[in-house]
Amino acid sequence: MFFSGDPSTRKRIDLGGRSSKERDRKNLLEQTRLERNRRMWLRQQNSAAIKIQKCYRGRKVVRNEQSKLREKCHKIYGKYCQNLDRSAFGPDSDFLRQFLFFFNAENNDDVLALVNICRLLQQFVQQSGDVVRLFSGLDYSSTCPLVNYRVKQLVYTCIRALHQNRNQLKDQFLLVPEESSVTAIPLLEVLVLLIDIKLPWSCKIVGHMFQNNAFGLLREIILTAKDDVDNRIYPAKGSSLERVLTVVMCHIGQKPCICSYFDPRYDFSSQILTIPFLWNAFPDLRQVCFVLILFYGSFFFIWVISGR
Repeated sequence: MFFSGDPSTRKRIDLGGRSSKERDRKNLLEQTRLERNRRMWLRQQNSAAIKIQKCYRGRKVVRNEQSKLREKCHKIYGKYCQNLDRSAFGPDSDFLRQFLFFFNAENNDDVLALVNICRLLQQFVQQSGDVVRLFSGLDYSSTCPLVNYRVKQLVYTCIRALHQNRNQLKDQFLLVPEESSVTAIPLLEVLVLLIDIKLPWSCKIVGHMFQNNAFGLLREIILTAKDDVDNRIYPAKGSSLERVLTVVMCHIGQKPCICSYFDPRYDFSSQILTIPFLWNAFPDLRQVCFVLILFYGSFFFIWVISGR
């Protein structure tokens, strides 16, 4: 047979041992895999977009409700809650629940309202002498869960307000309680009032502070006050911030205390007692720590060193 000049008639042999059908099958499988991955990626994108939109709409609704409650609260109690009475702190009042819901630490009016609330709270307690009855009414046992929740939220809100505005308030942290006309002192003194170890909810508050990294916030507050400490030749003794640290330290190693601790990296000793200039800024706190070591012996010392 003679050559016709048409090379297509020649038989082609795949030296790799694979036929064209096998190549087409592999290409089809690869194309199918890519299409499947593309569809999965589109589903993930759509799901993420739905979640983002849902979160955005939810936050928008929350902000609208917060604005409505803020306006309602201003109409009833005044812009800075100056019209509060004792009943506003009681279990039958919705004031604290509403205020803590719309409170924004970045809103200056909300912070000033919180400061005024703390002043009035101290005033009412001084008049009656019973902070438990102020929050719970006649029977604390029947309103215990509600009261504990409100007090925990109030304490943590005060800490958040101090932390958020720490740069503006750094020259006030070392002031004594008598200088209550400034912003920081009423917030700090309410912490001292509500964390008192004699109160039935005190350990629950300290445990709540631990769970929400409140000691980390306090650490940053103290570090922010460092510049003011360096400018003082003699640090003010008995400052409100020192009183807060002292009342929290009273929960360390004492038998009546039933505080819960979960992670030693975030507890009081790890976050606060490791600050280098702590004793220079708070000389009375050093004495309290020394007394606890003498009273509880090696247990307290090991607790401080180990973080538990």
